[in-house]
Amino acid sequence: MYDKKGSNINLLTGQQRFQRGLISPNAPGFGSIDRVHTAIALGAGPGVNAAMEWCRMQGFEGDATFKSTLEALLRVMRPDDPDLAPARTLWTEMYRQAAPDREQEGKQLAFGQV
Repeated sequence: MYDKKGSNINLLTGQQRFQRGLISPNAPGFGSIDRVHTAIALGAGPGVNAAMEWCRMQGFEGDATFKSTLEALLRVMRPDDPDLAPARTLWTEMYRQAAPDREQEGKQLAFGQV
């Protein structure tokens, strides 16, 4: 989930984790961040239709944990994050509403209130 170079630690994006083989649509029993990162990577690669089909097959459309994890990521992603656009598209397609915006600096995140 991260890459360490010297004293710097960088969190990997879903696309980076997917390309390195750290997550996969075929991986059995993985955590919520892995599920969301896989869906985002599918949305960025094959496209949102592939991501949506995979999410439907996994039963994530009605999964509150999946939704709150995706929301949390959307609220903390930097504007230059390569996962931002596919994550926003995934949210819009899956929930048929505008994706949550990034939280303002210093503001408390309200996870789970979706």
